[in-house]
Amino acid sequence: MNTQVVQERKVSVPVILDFVPTSCSIQLSQYPDNSVATIDMRLRLSGHHNVSATDGHSLNNIEWSISIYCGPTSNERIKALDAIGLLDYFPAAKDDDYQTEAGCSAWAHVEAESFNLIQSFVMSGRLPSYLRVHAEGGGLRYGYAPDGSEKIWDVKPEVMRSTDSNDWVAVKQLEIGLGVGDVAKDEDLASPHRPVSADDLHNLQESIQAGFASYLSPIKLWLRWILAVTAAIAVIVFFATWGK
Repeated sequence: MNTQVVQERKVSVPVILDFVPTSCSIQLSQYPDNSVATIDMRLRLSGHHNVSATDGHSLNNIEWSISIYCGPTSNERIKALDAIGLLDYFPAAKDDDYQTEAGCSAWAHVEAESFNLIQSFVMSGRLPSYLRVHAEGGGLRYGYAPDGSEKIWDVKPEVMRSTDSNDWVAVKQLEIGLGVGDVAKDEDLASPHRPVSADDLHNLQESIQAGFASYLSPIKLWLRWILAVTAAIAVIVFFATWGK
């Protein structure tokens, strides 16, 4: 590796790609000595992202996917890039027997605890709320949009990328959002919701009446005092007038 390549890698800025998972599956592969589980997700770019090739060809609507493996990678090239995986581009292909559409595929290794958490989450029938890839190298860079939403990738829509390490996009970091919904309030946990019954209406009526009674009680007391004072004043005035 020459000095120029080393310097380029040092100043390279990771590009953040935000995705929304659209489907997820778990693949189990059994070998004579062990079994391997893979979490496969199909993705779409988040709405505020725009990825295009150098010729201006949009890569937004092609198929994006990622495969997540459990445990550290054993790939020496990935280790040399100080990465957890790779992101690659595949052009459309067609011959007499089959036809494939263009796509971008990534793969990454995560620690066992994180893998098991993701696996349990998707097996419950839920999809992650978002997936964020921090990618570096391979001609992937930011465009001129000040908010970082524009990305440019040095790929040619009809040409397969080479196996040269300079063409590899290293996955440096992976973020996955496992949304679990809003935390329930204490009153929501007190009792399950059910239809309103006649007893509920009767209890509500009694509660309202009791509330009014407690509210009117001090008013009645003040009215009695006012009536008593008024009566006393009337008696005093009467006797004072009668004496004259």
